[in-house]
Amino acid sequence: MAEVLEDRSEQRLGTGHAGVPPVVRLIDDIARQFGYLPDDEAADAVANHVRQFWDPRMRQQLADEVARDPDQLDPLALAGARAVTP
Repeated sequence: MAEVLEDRSEQRLGTGHAGVPPVVRLIDDIARQFGYLPDDEAADAVANHVRQFWDPRMRQQLADEVARDPDQLDPLALAGARAVTP
């Protein structure tokens, strides 16, 4: 138990995402929320969320990140992103 508490004390808000573009972090977080669904349904849910709630500028930033380095995204996030980006 002490080890767990010690590990948690090392964590600080905002860490763990250093160098990750905000749109990548956001779509990965969204994909995790739909992780309980089968993969194809989860990817569709991610894509629908992005279509409904993301500003076109955010979708463009996402498209740029997918083009630059698709491996930085969670696989479900990538599938959803590819459904909504050119």
